[in-house]
Amino acid sequence: MNSAEADPKVSNKWMMVLPPDGAARQVGEKAWESLCGLLPAMNRKLFDTKAYLDAFDRLLKNPADDMVVDLANQALVVQCLDFAATHVLVIALSPVTRFTVDLLGRQGIATLHWFIEDFREAKYWKDVLPAYGHFLAIQRGPIEAACAEAGVRFGYLPTAAILRPRSAVKSWRERSEGIAFIGFPSAYRVEVLEALAREGLPLKVAGLGWEKYRGPLEPHMTGRGWFGPEEAFKLLENSRIGLHLPSEDPGPDRGNCHVSPRVFDILAAGCLLMSEEAPMIRETLKDFTIREFRGPAEAVRVARTALSEGIDEGALAANRTLVLRDHSFARRMTDILALAG
Repeated sequence: MNSAEADPKVSNKWMMVLPPDGAARQVGEKAWESLCGLLPAMNRKLFDTKAYLDAFDRLLKNPADDMVVDLANQALVVQCLDFAATHVLVIALSPVTRFTVDLLGRQGIATLHWFIEDFREAKYWKDVLPAYGHFLAIQRGPIEAACAEAGVRFGYLPTAAILRPRSAVKSWRERSEGIAFIGFPSAYRVEVLEALAREGLPLKVAGLGWEKYRGPLEPHMTGRGWFGPEEAFKLLENSRIGLHLPSEDPGPDRGNCHVSPRVFDILAAGCLLMSEEAPMIRETLKDFTIREFRGPAEAVRVARTALSEGIDEGALAANRTLVLRDHSFARRMTDILALAG
């Protein structure tokens, strides 16, 4: 065997399947961008399900969803075989059927699924998981147990920072804003944010979905509707605290709270991360300096203390170094390439 044959980056050929829309597509696009930096063009190929779903939808006179998905799956199989793929990585919410995954596996192709959704919401995983060779997820619990039962290799793999990394950010004392929250509204998020606002804490709120909100947070709104990456980074870099809130009150299900990409963005922007307490966040960020809380009242206490006492600039700099080194999409894709051989 020569050196080229021994190097997986040269001998393996990766097909990546991109979901049609939503946050999963955004993560998939970042993953593909990073894969392009790790593999030569001849060893990677993208299958964009949106392009195929849209094309078949236009071609058919009376398209049914099942028919369009079946045709897209057929196209995926043909492309995998024509490309001579050795590995297929399917990003969450891609409409790839269990039959297709089984078929690819029988051809000797290594199949991987990166499930970046909450297993309590996107429940399709129960059907497709047994067909895969590797199932990577942003949570443990039932998914890890299901993998063990099905003989599928499980991997805990959170997402990573979405915003473009900067070489430098403003220091804590240069920041003019207090607390920043970016995300869609939910009953629990509104409850915590309104508690902060009632106590007079400096707060900025932005994100899709706040257009219809009416209440005490209105004076704190800095962006209603789509809030792009440049706007998000500018808000975070000008804020001392970046707030992470799960969409629902964790309650007794706290162990299943996953790590949002926004957590990594907050750290990369040099903010102090203030997060609802969750075991997965503590595991993933065990070497970081962060502040945790449980519920609205504790959020108020933690925020007030952090703003009044400040934080060591060295700790924030160390956070940035760690997140840019260990929690980038380039690192995630490197890990995926390594675990798959």
